[in-house]
Amino acid sequence: MPSSPGSLPYTRVACLKVLGLGPGDDFPEKIAGAYHTSLRRLHPDTGGAGAKGEVAKAQLNAVVHARNMLKAGTFGGGGNG
Repeated sequence: MPSSPGSLPYTRVACLKVLGLGPGDDFPEKIAGAYHTSLRRLHPDTGGAGAKGEVAKAQLNAVVHARNMLKAGTFGGGGNG
């Protein structure tokens, strides 16, 4: 997860890490699978930890943000970082 509650990942490596993936796992299929696994684990509608407060909500937001960034490929000129 991000370094502190409420912080969002902004590099490719950080986004992959939030999803439980490593730099070599940067494939759409792996990203999608890790995203869905994380949603099931965290989302309150699936009985996940999402019902347990603000930290879980921040974790869920980080997962969604990471997937969106990876899907869009919107990373600055700072490399893969």
